This record gives sequence, C-alpha cells and structure tokens, in this order.
Amino acid sequence: MADSLSADLKAWEEKSTKRKQDQVELTITANSLREKGNEHFRAGDFENANRLYTESLAQNETVEALANRALARLKLSRPNEAIEDCSRVLVLDPKNVKGWARRGTAKSSLGDHEGALRDFQEAERLDPSNKVLRREREREEAFLQAIAATSGTNAGQEDDNDSDQHGEPEPKAAVAESKTKSAALKQAPGLNDEVVKQAISSVEATIDLPEAAPRTAYSFKQVWRDLHGRADLRRRLVCERMTEQDLERCFGSNLELDVLMDILQVVEGDELLGVLSSLARLKSFALIKLMLDPRRKELILGRCGSSETARKVSDLLQ
Repeated sequence: MADSLSADLKAWEEKSTKRKQDQVELTITANSLREKGNEHFRAGDFENANRLYTESLAQNETVEALANRALARLKLSRPNEAIEDCSRVLVLDPKNVKGWARRGTAKSSLGDHEGALRDFQEAERLDPSNKVLRREREREEAFLQAIAATSGTNAGQEDDNDSDQHGEPEPKAAVAESKTKSAALKQAPGLNDEVVKQAISSVEATIDLPEAAPRTAYSFKQVWRDLHGRADLRRRLVCERMTEQDLERCFGSNLELDVLMDILQVVEGDELLGVLSSLARLKSFALIKLMLDPRRKELILGRCGSSETARKVSDLLQ
C-alpha cells in the first residue's frame, strides 16, 4: 500500500508541476502578445493593437491588457466596448486609475457627462496630483454647467399625428434653435470657447424623452435607438419615465439579453438594483439568467458600487 500511495503522490506532483509550467507558458505568451499590441498602438495601428490585446487576454486575463484594449477601442470609436473593458478592470482592481479615467472618457464620448464626472472624480481621488485628471474633471463640470445653461430654452413641437407601425407615438425629437442655445451658453460664466462649442453641438442633437412610456418592446427599441449617445436620457427613461408596470408591459415574455445588457450599462449602484429587481419579476427573466455567462455577470456586478448592492444583485442573477 505504501508503494501505491507513493506512486499516487508522485503522479499528483507531476500533474501539479505540469499545470504550473503551462500557466507560465500562457503568461509568457500573453505578455508577448500584449507587448506586440503596444508596438502597434504606438504606431497608430489601433485595429491590430486591439486584436493582439484580445489574443493576449485569451491566454491570460490581466488588468494591463484590459486597460490597453480599452484605450485602443477608444481610439477606434468603440466606447461601449471600452466601458466593458474598464468595468472589468475595476472588478479586478477597484483602485486602478486608468480604469476609472478611461471609462470616464468613454462615458463622456457617449454623452453621459454625469457618469464621466463621477469616474474622473474617483480617478482624481486615487491620484490627486495628476493634472490631466483634474483638467478632465473640470471639463466635465464645465460641460454640465453648459448643458444646464440651455435647460430653459424652447424645444420644437411634436407632430401629434406621427406614429409607428404599431400605432404608438414616435419619440419626440425636439431640438432647440441654435441661436437661442448659443446665447444661453455664452452667458454661462467660466466656460471657454471649446466647451461652449462642444456643448452647443451636443445639445442641438438632443432628443427629448417621449411624453408617454413605451408600450411594446418594439417602441422601446425605437426610443432607445433615438437616444443613441445620450446615456443620461437612457438612464432617465428606465429609472424615471418607466414604471415596473411599463417594463412588464414591454418585456413581460420577450426580454432579450442584449436589451437587458444595454439597459444595465446606463445605470449604476442602487438604480441598477432597482431596475434589475423590476426586470427579475418578468416571465422571461428566468431564461435570460441561463444565458448570462460569467463575463456578463461580472460586468453587471462591476457597476454595483458597493458590496451590499453587489450581493443583492448577485442573488437576483442566481
């Protein structure tokens, strides 16, 4: 029996050694791919940089490769994917300054200036001497001030006869007049010309929320598409405009995984928990849970903000 135990122990040690060697090889390969990605990034070849970072992550997931891929995706004008990478970075390392800062940049490009400001504030808290972070935080504050300066402008009128093929009113696409907006922005104190110009462009493209909540999944998708680039309005749609009954009416038996992930990308913390709690009561949610892979679950948990909220969200996803 002693010989048998000795043989089993030797076999176990060999397997353990082999696993360690394999992991070392994967790490070496992943690091090599990441370095090649860095070379392409420095050369301005962001497509190949993104590809190599992805290959590196397939070998061994690291915070460095995720943060680098997020930056490459920002350069490729793919901010939603950059947000996913940064959120994953923050799951692995909540104190990662690059994760907070790059997610802030991505949110800003999508028009979510409130979310961007929160991310830049956290990045600056972690690295208070960083002048770039302070400048980005001040820029988002100025941008929000500029947007607020136009809040009293008059919007265009909605045609009461406009409706989609399901007989529902089309989303109201009201855009304030350029001269009115420009005057309001220029009167806002402490704004430089660059911020004013960007704010005017952003506000002129703003689409108001519909006066009534969507009644079907089809009309919800129409509204959601029209709010592209305005994460703040999308958040207001699901958190303020739509009640639990509205969500039931839209998605009772046909909630889609992509729609769920899109909704959860614009909410955080307690708001995420509230929206998810409402969606969890839908008949179709049980099937959706089966389709959620670990990566998506981690992305959702990365937006919870606190361990208590994360625990409650995790329970809903079980």
